[in-house]
Amino acid sequence: MNNFYASDSLNTHTDENITAACKRLLQQQSFHTQDDIRTSLIELGYEDVSQSTVSRLLTRLGVAKVPNAYGKKVYCLTIENEGIEVDSAIASQIEFVTHNQLVVVVRTHPGRCSAGSKNHRHAAAF
Repeated sequence: MNNFYASDSLNTHTDENITAACKRLLQQQSFHTQDDIRTSLIELGYEDVSQSTVSRLLTRLGVAKVPNAYGKKVYCLTIENEGIEVDSAIASQIEFVTHNQLVVVVRTHPGRCSAGSKNHRHAAAF
């Protein structure tokens, strides 16, 4: 019986590792397809990663497919899962934020850009 519990514990530990690896990949790169994510996880050493495994990981992480700066849809962690705290006055002016390795795009509600950029410049100075 002890082996069963040890095996179960190992599977839970592996699930946590692959979930954390998937989250890191999504934070560092842009992915257009689940197969791209699957390939990257395999390259990291996670064997037997199927498309359904990737789909479950994306659901667990609360990932959404959103347009990037070029209008192409990519998988992205939602703001709720990122753990970033933003002043509510600024957050209420932002529609969405997306990024790749070179650019961060912040889309604001119409007429709100200049107030947001002033706050951004002030925060970046520190």
